[in-house]
Amino acid sequence: MNRIEKTNFALIIIIFVLIHINCKSQPYESVFGRFSTEWNIIPYGACDGMYTLTCSIIGDSIINGQNYKEVDRYSHGNYDTGFLREDTITGKVWFYNKTIDKEILVVDISLNETDSFKIYHALDSAYIYVDTIFINNSIKHIRFKNCYIHICAPYEQFEFIEGTGTNAGLFHFDTWSTNDLLSYLLCHKKDGEKVYGNSLFNDSCFFTDMVDIDIDDVLHDNFVKVFPNPSSEVIALTFENDIKLPIEIYNSVK
Repeated sequence: MNRIEKTNFALIIIIFVLIHINCKSQPYESVFGRFSTEWNIIPYGACDGMYTLTCSIIGDSIINGQNYKEVDRYSHGNYDTGFLREDTITGKVWFYNKTIDKEILVVDISLNETDSFKIYHALDSAYIYVDTIFINNSIKHIRFKNCYIHICAPYEQFEFIEGTGTNAGLFHFDTWSTNDLLSYLLCHKKDGEKVYGNSLFNDSCFFTDMVDIDIDDVLHDNFVKVFPNPSSEVIALTFENDIKLPIEIYNSVK
């Protein structure tokens, strides 16, 4: 092999290595928008206390040499500022806990089907295990087998979602208790565009929209019985199953 052939061969090897590295380092989609980001969540899924909370990016901070996004959030009865950072190459998102001066891994999109993930909680940390991995509209989802989100009666398996975080929001660890999570992501918007919607509550971004139903449809399905009917004052409701649900009556006039 002459000098020119050796040079060409070396260039081919270098090009091949660069292509291989580039293929291995294609970034995952960011959970943050370029200009604005917000997550609408139910922060706590108790039947008698559900409401919508909007968590938005409000600024930037440098903590221990790392760049974080500041997020307004609700935690343990108080509104405060959360700190999030991500690595789009590895698909990981971290939360910085300022109370204990510790960074917590909250999302890892690089997991495989044989992997586990540790949900950190001050009193009850535990490992959860990957159930299935699937792609939906070019977005990677990682679903876990031993972790469920319970919002009053409805429930859903916990998932990591590329470009969004999780279907329990990014502060899910606040509500962790014995394989259950009590927070739920309603929708996610980046730069004013909705990029994720929920499946439990008809893709609504606000909890008050979820109970906007027609009484005739409910009565027809025998899901709930209303008596006396008609009534001008007090009414009683009995449900098909022994469940508790929040109810708001917007208009009782036909």
